[in-house]
Amino acid sequence: MKPIRRTEWADLIFIIAIFLGAFMRFNPTLLSGFAINDGGMFAVMVDDLKASHYLLPAFTTYNHLSIPFAYPPLGFYLGRIASDLFGWSASQTLRWVPAFFASLSVPAFYLLALRLLKNKYYAALSTLFFALMPRALKDILDVPEGSQGPPEVRHRAHVAFSTAGDMMRQLEQVHNRRKAFIYVSNGYDLDPFSKTRAKNELERYGMLRDNVDNSNGDANNQQDPNDPALRGKGNQWAFADLVGELAELTRAAVRANTTIYTIDPRGLVGGPDLDEKIDMTEYLDYVRNTQDSLRVLADLTGGIAVINQNDFTKALKRIDQETSDYYVVGYYSTNPDPTKRRRQIEVKVTRPGANVWHRTSYTLKKPNEPR
Repeated sequence: MKPIRRTEWADLIFIIAIFLGAFMRFNPTLLSGFAINDGGMFAVMVDDLKASHYLLPAFTTYNHLSIPFAYPPLGFYLGRIASDLFGWSASQTLRWVPAFFASLSVPAFYLLALRLLKNKYYAALSTLFFALMPRALKDILDVPEGSQGPPEVRHRAHVAFSTAGDMMRQLEQVHNRRKAFIYVSNGYDLDPFSKTRAKNELERYGMLRDNVDNSNGDANNQQDPNDPALRGKGNQWAFADLVGELAELTRAAVRANTTIYTIDPRGLVGGPDLDEKIDMTEYLDYVRNTQDSLRVLADLTGGIAVINQNDFTKALKRIDQETSDYYVVGYYSTNPDPTKRRRQIEVKVTRPGANVWHRTSYTLKKPNEPR
């Protein structure tokens, strides 16, 4: 069988990136069945252009609130032209056209990456990462609050840890050799932007309450059980939960004699997008927490964390070197105490100037419970 060349792998990865990128960008509107976010108001503004014979009106008729037509008009004109050309309603145009142009950003990113990296294979890998990274911060900030913080954030982290744990149990069946596990992730923070989320929820509640009070004609002083300010915090143990998930995964990796190398595809992290109203201190805390979670996975299993850097080539070469040349050293513990499940490891060498890179501890399996 003829081996697949790297250029052929690059073509395959690029095609997968296009399909996955299109899916990630069309999926929200497919699930909703209508134009998401402010799409309803924008659809009315597109129809206002038709009613005014393509002359820019001063106000939109949306909900008869006299909202100024102050948005940049190019997008509305393009939406109106597309509606007239294809016979679509403004709402349908705003469902599909933005997702289509957002999908075009994937091949555009590939061309940019190819020009910067000068390597087709790495450009395709970078494009795959870009295709799978929609605006996650906005999803975190806008998602409804659950009893334990953002439920989608917690669910994704739990699924990722469970999947990695299952792979460790499979690798445990492979004996007498060192194994490497490359973990590509943005890192984890189960309670991100807590202050910003609380502020946004209070603002949404305030606007809803104002509308209700205005429609009723009076504003009573009764306490609303849905008022976010009256709720207790349900995510006080987010850090402890994350520590537990990380500890369980690292213990499974050590038992499987597997080294975890973590790679943060964000590269050199800057600041949030301009339209994401996040306090810079809170954003830096989020970046530090997510990077620390990747450091923990790598450090406790003898690997390295590739974070806050754009030169992935150097890091991948180091990973290749470490997985190509190594020693496997085994021993039988002389400590018979089963209650001391966590055991420290220290490796010393007599060669001058030699540095030993090894895992620092391992944890015994829990004994099987009697049936």
